[in-house]
Order: sequence, then structure tokens, then C-alpha cells
Amino acid sequence: MGKEILDESFYSIDELQKIHLESINELKVREQECDVIISDIIAERYTEERWFYTPNHPTNKLLAIVLERALQKLGYSINDWNFEKCWENNGRILPIYPSVNKGMYLKFEQEEFCWHSAFKKDKTDISGYVQDYIKYCFSDGR
Repeated sequence: MGKEILDESFYSIDELQKIHLESINELKVREQECDVIISDIIAERYTEERWFYTPNHPTNKLLAIVLERALQKLGYSINDWNFEKCWENNGRILPIYPSVNKGMYLKFEQEEFCWHSAFKKDKTDISGYVQDYIKYCFSDGR
């Protein structure tokens, strides 16, 4: 595995801020037709915790916020919901490169990752994640 992805300067702060702003703005445009929005939570608190397991796959915490807002619009309380019946949406936990963590000023640490729990349940570090992915991609199981 290339050491460059572990370098805290792999992505520049300017590049990350541009991607972040474009992403939030795109979400806001898409939400113009939605009854329940989440761009405000993501924009305000993205440094506090991880909101997505992978791109476009929200964590259960973000889904709970969506659910709470939807229930409020319908006149219900989140307290009426049985969270024990919810399925955990964490089959994949992608690495956050150190340069992204540093450049986006993230306050949460993510040190264990899982390429996909359907193939390998054990979590690993970035190096192990990449090795698991490469191993999966080779048809002969190298």
C-alpha cells in the first residue's frame, strides 16, 4: 500500500474545503424538493462525528435525525419509535485519510474500518482495509 494516503498532506485543505462546500451546496439543491432536510445538521456538525459509513450511506444516528424530523411533521414523537427493531447500516466503514481528518478539522477519531462485514466481520486499520479489498478483487483469492 502506498504511504501517500497516510500522509496528512495527501489532500490539501483548499481542495477539501472546495469539495465540502460543493457537496453541501449540491445536497441543499437536492433538498429543495424534500420535506425533511439534513444538510443543516451535516454542515453544522460534520466535525463532531461521522455521519456516513460510505458516500450516500448514512449512519444510524443521521437516520434517527431524519426519522425524528419526519415523525415531527406527521405529529408524532421520536419517543414513539422502537429503535431495537432498526437494522444497523454499517456493513462498510470506509477509511478517513489522515489528511482529510486533519484538513477538515474532524474531532472524532476513526481507527478501525471494515471493507464489508458480509465478507469479513473483523475490523482493521487502513493497511488491512486496503489488503482485504485487494484480496477480494483478485478472483484467485491471493
